[in-house]
Amino acid sequence: MDIILILISSFFIGTISEFIYRTVSYKKLTPPQITNIQMYVFSALFIYFLYPLNLIFPIKAFMMLLFMTSIEYITGVLYFKYTGKMLWEYFSEKWNYQGIICPKFSFYWLVIGLLYYFTFVRVLY
Repeated sequence: MDIILILISSFFIGTISEFIYRTVSYKKLTPPQITNIQMYVFSALFIYFLYPLNLIFPIKAFMMLLFMTSIEYITGVLYFKYTGKMLWEYFSEKWNYQGIICPKFSFYWLVIGLLYYFTFVRVLY
């Protein structure tokens, strides 16, 4: 039952977050892309399974950062490979890698992951 709650909550949180972020960024109502939302779902599942592990918290946080940045990179690369389009582009961001990932958005991913870890996942355990 917890897995279903994780899937549903991360889908809705991801959808709402993407909708708000895209709408503010583009200054018009912009629906989220399902490809982006899958990153929230995979990340939430990872955090759910990471939570009970007997690791010190800084290691867990680093693992979250690494996993979520990797998911963003893999999704971005695969989407570009199969469609020829970029889901997002970070070329203007400092220290970006191939315009697909950058420290600024990796930090945002970490913050989102930590919020999810300490609010939703913590309640389930």
